[in-house]
Amino acid sequence: MNNRLLKIVLSSVGVLSIACLIAILYLKLDEPAFLKHYYDIRTYEENEHQQEISFNLVYVTNVGDKRTVTQIDFPESPEMIVHASEYSHMNSFPWVSDQTNSPGEVHGRYSVRTIYCQVDLFAENIETDGKVISQANVHFSDGSKMDVDLGEFHFYVHRTMDQSFESVSSSGSSDGSSSTRYRATEEATLVSVESPMLHRFADRLDLKINGYVIDGINGLKIEEGKYLEVKSKLYTGEDPLNVYAMIDLHPEIIYRNAAGDTRSLRFYNIDSLYHSFNFMDLYRYLSAREVF
Repeated sequence: MNNRLLKIVLSSVGVLSIACLIAILYLKLDEPAFLKHYYDIRTYEENEHQQEISFNLVYVTNVGDKRTVTQIDFPESPEMIVHASEYSHMNSFPWVSDQTNSPGEVHGRYSVRTIYCQVDLFAENIETDGKVISQANVHFSDGSKMDVDLGEFHFYVHRTMDQSFESVSSSGSSDGSSSTRYRATEEATLVSVESPMLHRFADRLDLKINGYVIDGINGLKIEEGKYLEVKSKLYTGEDPLNVYAMIDLHPEIIYRNAAGDTRSLRFYNIDSLYHSFNFMDLYRYLSAREVF
C-alpha cells in the first residue's frame, strides 16, 4: 500500500514537473518584445534651449535575461546621438555607478524594462521639424543587436510666438481623462486641430474643446477673458495590443488672433505612459503579438 502511494506521488510530481517545463518553454520569448511608442517630441529653435531631449522606451524580456540595453541608433536619422541606459540615473562616469543588479519589474516569467534615452546633440544644419522615426537598432550589453519597430516618433520645433491664450490650470486622472484650461488674452477664432497621430486613436479617444468635437470647432470664437478648455479621455479599448501602448501626443489648435494672423497652441494632455503591469495581461498582450 505504501509503495503504491509512493509511486502515485512520484508519478504526480513527475507529471507536474514536465507540465511546468512545457509551460516555461512555451512562455519563453524568442527575443525581447518592445512596446509600441507613439510620441510627439518637442525640440527647440537654435540657441533657444540646450538641445537635450529625453524619452523612455519600454520592452518585455524573459525573467532570466541578464542583458541590458547600452546603445540605440536611429537608422532613419543617423545624425542623432542617443545615450541609452536601463538605469534611471545616467552617470557621466558609468564606472562609479552601481549597476550590478539587473533592472526591471518581474511579473511571472517576464521582466518589464525601461530604457532612459537622451538625445542631446544634433549635427549642424539638421532639420528636426517634421522628422519621423519608426525604427531603431538596439545594442545589448553582451554585444548582441536587434532591429526594432518602435511605433512612431514625430519631432517638431517649438517656436516662440505671441499667443492669444495663457495657461490657467491642468489636471489628469489615472483613468485616462485630463483637462487643460486657457484664458484668452484677446479675441481668437478657432480653425482646426492638427496632429499626425490622432487618427490612430480616433476609436478610443474622447477629445472635446469647449464641449465641441474637434471637427466642429471651425469658426468658434473665444472672447477676450473667456476660457478655452480642452478635455480628453483615452480609453484602452478591447484590443489587447492597445493595453500597453506608450502614448504622448501634443496636438496643435490652429486659430486666428484678433489681427487675423494664424497662430497655433499645443496642448499636452493626451498620454498613456504609466501602466500597471501584471502577468496575465502581459501574457495576453504577448500572445496577440505572436512573439512566443
